[in-house]
Amino acid sequence: MALLSRSSCSLATLSIESLTLVGFNLIDLVTHLPSLHNLSTNDSYAPPECNPITDRFIEMLQVRDTGSHRPIVPRLRSLKLNVGASTFNDGLVIDMVSISMNFWPARCMC
Repeated sequence: MALLSRSSCSLATLSIESLTLVGFNLIDLVTHLPSLHNLSTNDSYAPPECNPITDRFIEMLQVRDTGSHRPIVPRLRSLKLNVGASTFNDGLVIDMVSISMNFWPARCMC
């Protein structure tokens, strides 16, 4: 995170493949990337206890019209999740996309 904090670059695309991160580390990472437009993860080879795609991560991606909740990646337009976890909550992703679509700009072709 120190590199991201010191850098003045704006990262638009991030692809994470076969990297074992605990969910809160992924949340912390993308929080430091406000310019992120495209996020791709592939954790299909990660052990279940190191799966970076947690329910909390998906919930924090959600765009809602409340002052108390801001999405951790406010400019996200593309999300690709390749999840190897046997207990992945796909319904939560469907809810996140359904709710967030109500707040995306009309010009967004999703």
